Amino acid sequence: VSGLPIKNGNRHAGEIASMSLDLLNAVKHYPIAHRPKDTLKLRIGIHT
Repeated sequence: VSGLPIKNGNRHAGEIASMSLDLLNAVKHYPIAHRPKDTLKLRIGIHT
């Protein structure tokens, strides 16, 4: 949820999109111990 506990005006969609891109970038480098040749895959949906 964007805008809690501190209100952020009308920037909700931008904040969620930015967080989503940050998460996608972070999982590129997440190691999977029992499958070292695989990468973690993440799908993100944004609904209003």
